[in-house]
Amino acid sequence: MSKTMTPKTKQAIQTLIKHLHQADVAYYNSKPIMSDGQFDNMYFELKQYKQEFPDDKAINHYFSTIPYNTDNTFKHVHHPYFIGSLDKTRTKDAVAKFLDKWNRKKGDLWYTDSFLVQRKEDGLSIVLYFNDPRMKKPFVALTRGGGHVGEDITNELYHFNRMDIAKIRQRIGKRHLVVRGEALIDDKDFNRINKHHEWANSRNLASGSIMNKDPRVAGKRGIFLSVYTLINRDEWTDKYPTELEQLKFLKSLGFYIIKDVHQFPNTPEGHRQIIRFMFTFPNWKRKAVGHPIDGMVIKPNYTVNLSKIGFNPHGPRYSVSWKFPPKSAIGILQKVRWQESANGKLTPVGILKHPVHILGSEISKASLASMPDIKRRGIMLYDHVTVRRMNDVIPKMIKPIKAFRTGKEVPISKTIPKGAIRKGAYLYLPINKHSKTVMIHRWKRFVSKPCLNIMGLSYKIIAKLIDEHLIDPHDFSSLWRIDKKKFMSIKGFGTKRWDTLQDELRKAQSRPLARVLMGLPLNNAGLALLKPIAKRIKNFKPILSDPKRLQAMHHKLIVEIPQLKGFGQSSVPVIDDLFSPDMIKQLQNLTPYLDMIDDQKSSSAKAKPKSAQKLAGMKFVITGTLSKPRKHFTTLIKQNGGKMQSDVNGKTAYLITNHKSNSRKYRAAVAKHVKIINENQFEKLLH
Repeated sequence: MSKTMTPKTKQAIQTLIKHLHQADVAYYNSKPIMSDGQFDNMYFELKQYKQEFPDDKAINHYFSTIPYNTDNTFKHVHHPYFIGSLDKTRTKDAVAKFLDKWNRKKGDLWYTDSFLVQRKEDGLSIVLYFNDPRMKKPFVALTRGGGHVGEDITNELYHFNRMDIAKIRQRIGKRHLVVRGEALIDDKDFNRINKHHEWANSRNLASGSIMNKDPRVAGKRGIFLSVYTLINRDEWTDKYPTELEQLKFLKSLGFYIIKDVHQFPNTPEGHRQIIRFMFTFPNWKRKAVGHPIDGMVIKPNYTVNLSKIGFNPHGPRYSVSWKFPPKSAIGILQKVRWQESANGKLTPVGILKHPVHILGSEISKASLASMPDIKRRGIMLYDHVTVRRMNDVIPKMIKPIKAFRTGKEVPISKTIPKGAIRKGAYLYLPINKHSKTVMIHRWKRFVSKPCLNIMGLSYKIIAKLIDEHLIDPHDFSSLWRIDKKKFMSIKGFGTKRWDTLQDELRKAQSRPLARVLMGLPLNNAGLALLKPIAKRIKNFKPILSDPKRLQAMHHKLIVEIPQLKGFGQSSVPVIDDLFSPDMIKQLQNLTPYLDMIDDQKSSSAKAKPKSAQKLAGMKFVITGTLSKPRKHFTTLIKQNGGKMQSDVNGKTAYLITNHKSNSRKYRAAVAKHVKIINENQFEKLLH
């Protein structure tokens, strides 16, 4: 007996069904409004409701009906066969349950000796009819549509790449044949055509090319058909009783056949191999296919009994698809938070009403880029928006689902803070040099890796230290004068954090002068400019204590630096800023704690130890948990002439990790053929 449904849940189910139906109709009209992954998220959510409320009429009605095509651009033709869609699953248990249906007893209805696992191509589904008595023509090509009625695209098929329909028809002769495949476009062709981001994805481009009024467009754009199954298999099973034999036969006729079909035995070990193969399929292999795939399909190799096993309302009972975790999801933009940087620049961040899950991560907020970008994409407050993890890392709001709008949406421009000024593509607030936000940003820059590299001081910790009056927001040297007793009294600030801070401050003492200057709030000052400045200053301490030497050095830099290639007069304001009273006071306060020496000569003059050559020229990346702190390994690498990298690239020699994982670094190492070693193998490199 199902539990009682609350009004809130009922409203959620009604909205979900409405959105699913809209997406269904758009998809079958070849005008999708969302990605398959986003649709699947909503589909599985409704399936969960079905488990909770198995007797609900609205839910059961959705799962028992098929949407239909309503676009009248092409002629509609009824399919003689039901062209269904596969049941979807994402869990190992669901896959195991499907596999356990089948046995090895040949007389049984659910018999198969083995299973085939093939990639699920993400294109436009097309059915080709040759010499079908129920069709008016000897050859007809139809889109799948809703499974019962498709659109006649016969003329377009003659222009497809990778197959010659005329030759195929000649080889088939008068025999009756019905096949199904996916219309696809290679990634390289998609990127070539989609320079201006007119198409949301490859499937939309393939569909749009086929539905173009000019049938030659599909061929010019590189559309091809990947055939993956025989529909009228009952007429062929005497000669070709297995799926593999049928695919081989179709290939002999001249069809382009789906690649990478893997066979597994119908045994307990074979079932485990299937699950292991599917759920450990690396992302780099998915990209290497060359065109979009969105999952795997499992089907029995023995096909004699499939017509007897039959169909459910949506598709065949004898096959199932497993979908890759989606890289995007649909969320509701509930609020826009404008983040202010140290220079007053405002960055819009979208806050979602409910978190969404993408690639195993919970996403509650995502980047909105800039106002021109928001306007171009047409995103409004309270919109249903597509959220995607760009490069599998940074969440970004891509576009609104306009079909889901209710009329209550509000332009994001109305959320812009008062007093904001537009400069080009970005918005700025007038800078208050003494505001807490600006001070924290300046402190964060001062302790960052490119500058003093003082680890453990996050934005929140710096804010806490300022709030507790442990550091002066205007004086960087106050970091070295923190009161230990007061520091230890703050909740969460114990002995370990104090010792770590002191250790980091000692390390910061010898930071090169250019990096010290980089930590100051100088406008438009990068290391490229500050290095030649530091080289000419050499040792800043004695100069800072002598006003005459300060004035002379200021004059020398203004004369010499603009003459260097690539700088010019634009470097003068930076030099003037460096020698301003505020900056000089900051540097004078720091002199007891920092060396302030340009280390270029001293570092090059240091003799490298003999052991430094063991890893000379090698670059390393570390990921995962090791038996010792990472600092131990990074020190060994640097002492032996190697270099550390934050990310894997083509120049990386080794990735050090103790375990296989699905981390970004591990996947990149596999994709780029970087050698992966554990810490024991690393130790051997040193001996």
